[in-house]
Amino acid sequence: MLDKRNYRQNKNKNRIKLQITRGLASGGVLSRGTLHRILEVHLPSEPLRNPARRQAPDTLGAMWATVKSNTCRQRTRGKTCKAVRAGRNNFFMEQDSSLKNRAGLKNRMSRGILILISFFCITFACNAQTTPKYDKIFAYSEGLAVVQKGEKFGYVDEAGREIIPVKYDATGAFNEGMARVKLNEKWGFIDKTGKEVIPLKYKGAGDFSFDYALVKLGDKFYMINQKGEEFGQKLLDDRELKLLRIEVNDKIGYFNITTYKLITPIKYDKANIFSDEGIALVQIGDKIGLIDKTGKEITPIKYLKIFDFSYGLARVAIDIGMMSFAFNDVVDFSYCYIDNTGKEISEHHYDSAEDFTEEGLACVGSYIDTNSNQHFGFINKTGKEVIPLKYDKAENFKNGLAKVKLGNEEFYIDKNGNRTDKK
Repeated sequence: MLDKRNYRQNKNKNRIKLQITRGLASGGVLSRGTLHRILEVHLPSEPLRNPARRQAPDTLGAMWATVKSNTCRQRTRGKTCKAVRAGRNNFFMEQDSSLKNRAGLKNRMSRGILILISFFCITFACNAQTTPKYDKIFAYSEGLAVVQKGEKFGYVDEAGREIIPVKYDATGAFNEGMARVKLNEKWGFIDKTGKEVIPLKYKGAGDFSFDYALVKLGDKFYMINQKGEEFGQKLLDDRELKLLRIEVNDKIGYFNITTYKLITPIKYDKANIFSDEGIALVQIGDKIGLIDKTGKEITPIKYLKIFDFSYGLARVAIDIGMMSFAFNDVVDFSYCYIDNTGKEISEHHYDSAEDFTEEGLACVGSYIDTNSNQHFGFINKTGKEVIPLKYDKAENFKNGLAKVKLGNEEFYIDKNGNRTDKK
């Protein structure tokens, strides 16, 4: 019976330790209500000789009075019950037949107070260290990020070290090792050490891209290189367009009026405006290719001619580096087709070719040898020859029919290659 009672007492003591320790470790303060509930639940459950005297302290003052006196002297079967005892971080109950040393209690209370003070000091110090130094940190670019403090801007590296002082009125991200900065209503450029490599003298400036940046000096615009050399420029398009062609030293590039950055190098001899498909024809020397609106060359600059797109595909003339016979003329190119991503849809090249029609077919022709006439057939949009190249003449499809000639006979075929009397 005694062993069971001791087990229950130890279990209650551990519960009180756990609850009070959790409360203190979380940085909280044990209210008198919380303390009252803990003691009320875990007081010994044996009946008292005088039940009216079995009550837990109902006020915080009573609790501290009990701790100070180190005894609550409840009579339980002739024993002295000490209800609360203060340790380093907790209070616990314990039945004992004698009182503990008051000096030991005071030492433990002092240690507990020191631990609490240390906890709050550490918490305060951590909060002080995490106080943000800057009002805003922008995205990193080339290892540095723009930071803002008040109305001024500077740069920090990826370790948070301030590399360029927070002193500028406005800044841009680093591009090609340079960043535009503004101070006292003037723009210029700095390098990654903060050195002002291009003087702050411009009324406006864009970011560097493809070795150039657009700047405004007075009422005129110039392109400058990273040495600060200024070049006159000529806009070939209306400013209402998002992507403009810009000419510098007889070479052309494409400029995004929204970002004030070049999307292509200034290297083309000729350049067209963008089509409805979002592509533009560009030329270097006597070879041409296509770019998209990001400035990416979606085809190599290798074609002799690119025709208009028709039903998603365009004819292109390519230099094959050998002699080919087409239309009774000796030429050095052949034809194939590309889609709007610049991909060639077939490995076969033809001596003649027509645009695709709504039937999804295109007429193509090839010479078998130099002593024969050209033979014609039809391919689909995957480049497959769905109607063999066997006709002496052929016209493109119209309204579902195509006129062909085989030998001395002319007739019509449908899109499956079957002969028909329809016209």
